[in-house]
Amino acid sequence: MPTTRIPLNFFGMGFGLAGLATAWRIAVELGQAPHWVSDTLTAVATLVWAISCVLYLRYALTTRRAFIRDLQDMTAGPFASLALITPVLLVADGLAPYAHDLAVVLIDIMAVAIVALGGWFTGFWMHGGVELDRLHPGYFLPTVAGGLVASAGAAEVGQIRLAQILLGLGLICWVIVGSMILGRLIFRPPLADALAPTMAIEIAPAAVASVAYLFSTGGRVDRFAAILAGYGLLMVAAQLPLLPRYLRLKFSLTTWAFTFSWAAVASTALFWLASGHPSGERIYSYLVLAAITALIGGVAVRTIIAIGRHELLPPAPSAAAELVDQYFEAASTHDTDAIVNLFTADAFVVGDGTTRRGSAEIRDWQDHAASEYEYTTTVLARVPAGDSACAVTVRLEGNFPGGIADLNFDFLLADGLISGLTIAP
Repeated sequence: MPTTRIPLNFFGMGFGLAGLATAWRIAVELGQAPHWVSDTLTAVATLVWAISCVLYLRYALTTRRAFIRDLQDMTAGPFASLALITPVLLVADGLAPYAHDLAVVLIDIMAVAIVALGGWFTGFWMHGGVELDRLHPGYFLPTVAGGLVASAGAAEVGQIRLAQILLGLGLICWVIVGSMILGRLIFRPPLADALAPTMAIEIAPAAVASVAYLFSTGGRVDRFAAILAGYGLLMVAAQLPLLPRYLRLKFSLTTWAFTFSWAAVASTALFWLASGHPSGERIYSYLVLAAITALIGGVAVRTIIAIGRHELLPPAPSAAAELVDQYFEAASTHDTDAIVNLFTADAFVVGDGTTRRGSAEIRDWQDHAASEYEYTTTVLARVPAGDSACAVTVRLEGNFPGGIADLNFDFLLADGLISGLTIAP
């Protein structure tokens, strides 16, 4: 029986709950809430994060190349960073008040890991081949969210210089990556429904940067904090026209994209209320806490219902479907080595009136004929025949003559590899 696939955005649940715990931790520091509330939320977030890690590791260790394939996935890959970012919040909010020295060491280690992973993603993307239409706000996570959250964690445990370094990393990446993402959202086709909730992440950079900066200044609001708040208000207002689309979406794991983003806004609001001391400050703070707790609590309840109905996770793909997906993923990035490794040593490929046999000829085909043009691939239909064959209809769009073509890919499979491929109109 195949292992249930655990998508990388599964880690979004622990991340959202950790964000809620941070908001309540700020309320504790401001004298507006008891410790047990934030401690309980941190414990729940830790449990959810730990379960997510165990389930994903089980999936990755029992599914061939699952981790590498997920990490290199141009859509889902960035969500892998949540596995490292979330524990920064858990340590800063849950461990630091009781074991400060240990918390400092752990945050230092996680900061190094976050920078290393962010560097890996940046270098991987710099190879080229990332289509603009594949960008979505989840691309903030490895560098922008990683840097800013790590900065906030470092500041919470008193490592101000480290917090400033990480804040710089997050801010500069926000300017660069954020410009590309916003341009994609404005000038290119709308995101698919499965990714639409990630548009809520647009409100997060300014809010998380504000939280990180205010932790560094001891909660003192100054000119730079006001600048961050200005852009943050714009992004919050930009969510209003998106509400009708959000309300039409079906619940899914991606719904958790709303949670941490709005939790960061709530945390920033608590800092600003404490700084301004408006009349009714405590009432406003409680309203903020009630709103964010209701939002994230509602998403959590809906998640529990989905788990009970076996609707939360995607069904495990068949071996044939998984192998075919690996082929098209490798083809989309022109990864010749990965493609050749998917074929048996004596496999054949028929296409363009030519038959190629064996690894050497398949490699030559990929290096020359198959890479002559740049194109995108869209799977239109898939008809598996057990684990021994799969017929796939694909639409290619690119700079080849005609610009668009529908092709049939008929795969033959043996021993978990492709033994034959026929490509025809």
